[in-house]
Amino acid sequence: MKRYFIVSDIHSQFDLLLVALVNADFDVENPDHVLVIAGDILDRGTQGDSVIRFLELLIKKERLLGVLGNHDKFIQDILTQKSNYRDISWNIEHNGFLQTLLLGLDPQKITNIDQLIVLEEMRKNFESKYPIFSKWILSLPLFLEFDRYVIVHGFLDFTLSDWHDTCERYAIWERGFKTKIPNSFKKTLIFGHTPNRHFGETDDIIYESKKIMIDGGAAMGHQINVLQLTEEQI
Repeated sequence: MKRYFIVSDIHSQFDLLLVALVNADFDVENPDHVLVIAGDILDRGTQGDSVIRFLELLIKKERLLGVLGNHDKFIQDILTQKSNYRDISWNIEHNGFLQTLLLGLDPQKITNIDQLIVLEEMRKNFESKYPIFSKWILSLPLFLEFDRYVIVHGFLDFTLSDWHDTCERYAIWERGFKTKIPNSFKKTLIFGHTPNRHFGETDDIIYESKKIMIDGGAAMGHQINVLQLTEEQI
């Protein structure tokens, strides 16, 4: 029986990811163990290369699922040549994006980030260095829907007549930890995006009505939580 190991907000913290998966008894060689990432793989931390190399092993084994997070969107925009200098500068200053840029750039050229040729070099180098991961991250959906659970990075827009129509910006940026999920939603929503310490005074998983919040604050060096669900449970 398949077992799903659900994490979020890794933020290039490979050591924290490894500790979390070992403690959860995740077995890289077990074909029934599937890792699910609820967004935000890179940025902030300094171990992005190790994270990507590990994830590429699982991608090749077809045992990695994920949804798009706001930080994943940053690298998507580089790969699809949709980035603009203002957003890049903002993300470097406020979102730890420099660490991801360094994966595809010579550090000495970061000072010339406003030059188009440098961005193109970063894109080509990143795709060449991480071809499997680059293709995978471009394929990420906004949410994963199962029989009893839905996984998203930020939140779903329940003001719409159909939450399936949630737009990209809402799904990857909205912070729904204070939002009540309507009774018409018959599943449980699993999401990250906001470190639990910011509203619940704990890094551990928070269970609340139809919500399961799993961001353990790895971006701040705290921890990565692993929510485990079997094929029958999910």
